[in-house]
Amino acid sequence: MPRETTYLELSDGKSHKFYEVTINDVEVTVRYGRIGDAGKTTVTSYDTSEKAQAEASKLVNSKLKKGYESAQKGDRTKQPISRSDRRLARLNHLRRTGWKPLIKPTLDAPFASKYLGKPWLSPGNAHPNCSRCGGSLNFHFQLNLQELPESLQGKVGAGLFQLFTYFTCYLHFPEAVAIPEAAKSTPSIGNSQFKIQLL
Repeated sequence: MPRETTYLELSDGKSHKFYEVTINDVEVTVRYGRIGDAGKTTVTSYDTSEKAQAEASKLVNSKLKKGYESAQKGDRTKQPISRSDRRLARLNHLRRTGWKPLIKPTLDAPFASKYLGKPWLSPGNAHPNCSRCGGSLNFHFQLNLQELPESLQGKVGAGLFQLFTYFTCYLHFPEAVAIPEAAKSTPSIGNSQFKIQLL
């Protein structure tokens, strides 16, 4: 497969940046930054050239939807950094990695991370009730802390993190539950499961 490069720019008074995607067989190279700068570069390898092509098309289309346009390198020149950009740069030390849930229908399992469905309850424990009025709590999600991304493993403990609410009393009930050592997941048809992905 011949080397193929798509070069995009976004320059609208607020932004002045470029996005470049290059496909070389099974490798996809992405370069991005302010127009006129070298920018940052990431290289990702895929199993096949078809998968690389599909991912490159997905990246390009996502930028086109955000207002980027095909451009010729060098047509636009570098612009000085605005005062607002300098203000934002002072806040860079406050940036933190963000994570988003990827939700998809799948087989349910007692200890799986899930959105809605049935929470896992310790043997002998009934579904929790509101401590104020005694009403049955609404289950929202369950997160298996052992399924967190590798960079977060061991930083927030182990077991299940479950969130219940009760809107009548406007209360939230986060709870951490330990998973029995000998417990095994038994798949059964259920609701959605979600995993965590880096933003």
